[in-house]
Amino acid sequence: MKRNRRILNVRLLPLLLLIISCSSRQNSLSAFVTPSPTIAPALVRHYQRGSVPARAAEWLYRCINGDWDWSQFGGGPKDAPANPVVRNNLVLAAQKILKPYGIPKSMRFVDKRSYVSNDGHNRTAYRYRVTFTHGILIFIFAEDTDGNVGGMLISTKDSGFTFWRSG
Repeated sequence: MKRNRRILNVRLLPLLLLIISCSSRQNSLSAFVTPSPTIAPALVRHYQRGSVPARAAEWLYRCINGDWDWSQFGGGPKDAPANPVVRNNLVLAAQKILKPYGIPKSMRFVDKRSYVSNDGHNRTAYRYRVTFTHGILIFIFAEDTDGNVGGMLISTKDSGFTFWRSG
């Protein structure tokens, strides 16, 4: 009986050490901010709440996570919020471009341009150069004078994604 206990202890000790080691690694990993719809992204915290850069950073994370808040587009785009297929395809297209870049590390304002859209929205587009863990891209976030998201453009040297409010 004592021999069996000793063998059991010898076998359980490495397992116990492995479990303790894994749990300590998990705690250290949780210190890194990862893009998630439930975690406030590090990039957003760099900007004053409610400012255009904070909102642009929020939408960059929404594009990465597929967590689009369609109500922020106001009355448009006309069919996207009502059509789950269109909604899903837009979300997947943005994610396909952004996912390989990893986590956004910094977002630098480049310039802005105000114009009237084809649908008559007074819009300002803000262009940012975003540095990720695996590269750099251009992100344009547009806001309409009515406070709604006007749209966005994600551009790399090889591909791009664009979506603009209409209606």
